[in-house]
Amino acid sequence: LNLAPNYDATIAPRYMDKRGVLVNNDVRYLAPSFSGELQADILSSDRVTGTSRSAFAFKHAHDFGGGLTGTLNLNQVLLASCVLRNKLVLTAKNLTLRQS
Repeated sequence: LNLAPNYDATIAPRYMDKRGVLVNNDVRYLAPSFSGELQADILSSDRVTGTSRSAFAFKHAHDFGGGLTGTLNLNQVLLASCVLRNKLVLTAKNLTLRQS
């Protein structure tokens, strides 16, 4: 789906004989100083385990100007209501402080 010139989304259901329907979602955005992507995979009713499963990933990169940049990387996997993995990474590169 082309939501706007700088936004798009992909929704792709996938049927698995034993487990059911897995829905893959992907949203991307782009601007002059930042960009990012959100991915979500959802299996609402796993017929093998009797649980719901989902995985989410969010990546964002930002240029604040003056040599300061930042990135955000979030990942989460859910099995029923239990969080299996959660990771947060924040970084700053090429930071130069200047006195006016």
